[in-house]
Amino acid sequence: MQRVASLASAHPIELAIENRSHRPIQLEVAEDTHDGLKVFPEKHHLRLQPGKRTFVNHAMTAHRRGAYQLDKVYVHALSSFGFWRQQHDFECPGELHVYPDIKQIGEYALLAR
Repeated sequence: MQRVASLASAHPIELAIENRSHRPIQLEVAEDTHDGLKVFPEKHHLRLQPGKRTFVNHAMTAHRRGAYQLDKVYVHALSSFGFWRQQHDFECPGELHVYPDIKQIGEYALLAR
């Protein structure tokens, strides 16, 4: 994951998900977020066959400057008939530093002249 992002710009994130079980599974996957961060889409719904791997992509946008700790990815495993769901928290530590958009600051400087 890229560790630096610009304020109010979409920051792409890719997660790799692998099914190590011997049966197909239905999952809901969500990223850990904090105040000031928006994720789109908020959740991914997928069905994964045994022994297969897939990648999900989403975008994170920060609306405040600063450092953000990204600690976990939440995965809900759904039963075959939808009667129950089991939540798993996976540690996925990372830090995202959000700075003002330097390109935008340069444009403001040109307009101020």
